[in-house]
Amino acid sequence: MEELTEESKMVELTEALKKMALTLGAFKVGIATTETLSGGPPSADLTYVLPEAKSAVCFALAFDQNLIDPYFKKENHESLETNKVRTTTLANGIALEMAGFLQQYGYKAVPQSANFVYRMDTENWLLDMHPLFPTGTWQYAPG
Repeated sequence: MEELTEESKMVELTEALKKMALTLGAFKVGIATTETLSGGPPSADLTYVLPEAKSAVCFALAFDQNLIDPYFKKENHESLETNKVRTTTLANGIALEMAGFLQQYGYKAVPQSANFVYRMDTENWLLDMHPLFPTGTWQYAPG
């Protein structure tokens, strides 16, 4: 049997990560690289959290759409707030699971917490509120 090349191993890993994110509850998933993010805002710098990062897996989760109208009509704030907490908790869990998966294969991986974690590298960091990286992502680099 023929041994896999590095490129085919990365393709296989990428597909496994995408499938994993979808299985864990994401409805969209993709890969961002330092090249595709170049020229973006400060939160697009993959190397801020992991200096050797080359890629980040990005995924999306949805809030319950039925809770949005009652929220804006001021009929029910609590249900959407509860849904936001649950969705954020799920996003954190997915990021943690996927980082663990990558670490088992010898990659450096850092799960990113969803919401309220900001870069502190500017004088007005609390006002700037630049996230470490957009919610629902984690960085990884070959180990």
